[in-house]
Amino acid sequence: MGTKIATDRIESQAELARLVEEARGGHHEAFAEVVSAIWPDLLAFARSVLGRTADAEDVAQEALLIAWAQLPTLRSSRSFYFWVRKIAFHLANLHLKATAPLVPIEEAASVAIHLVTSDIDIPRALAVLTPQQRAVIYLSEVEGMTCTEIGAALGVNGLTVRIYRSRAIARLRRHLRVELP
Repeated sequence: MGTKIATDRIESQAELARLVEEARGGHHEAFAEVVSAIWPDLLAFARSVLGRTADAEDVAQEALLIAWAQLPTLRSSRSFYFWVRKIAFHLANLHLKATAPLVPIEEAASVAIHLVTSDIDIPRALAVLTPQQRAVIYLSEVEGMTCTEIGAALGVNGLTVRIYRSRAIARLRRHLRVELP
C-alpha cells in the first residue's frame, strides 16, 4: 500500500493492523494508540472535504466513535485505515447536506496541486470542487494514494475515482483558465 501512517510510534500498516486487532479484543489502550496515529491524517482528510477545521474535528471524532462501536464488524484489521476514512467521508457528506452552503477552505493553501502556480488562491480554487472531487484530489495529491486505495476510503470503485479526479481537474482548469498541455 502506498499510504503512510503519520506517527512516530506506529511505523507501518502492519503495526496499525496489529493494534486494531488488539482493540477488537477490547483493549482501549490499543485503540487510543490507533487514534493517535491516524488523527492527523483523518482530520486533514475531513478538512479537505468540509473546508472548516471545527467541522472536520467533529466529523473525525464522530467517525472514530462509530469505528470503535463497529470495530467487531470490521472484516480485516488491515482495512481499518480505509474503513475509518469511508465513515468520515459519509459523515462529512451528511454534515454538508445539513449545513449552509460550502465556505472556502481555510487550510487548503498547503495542498500541492500540480495544475496551479504560486499566485493562485488555492482555497478559492478548491471551493469550486464537489466534496467528492476535493476528497479525491486530497487523497491522490497529498497522501499519494492510488485510485484503488481512494476507492476503498470513499466506498466507490477505482473507475469512479478516476472520473471524480478527471472532472476535478477539468473544473479546476476551467476555473483557473489553465490551457491544456
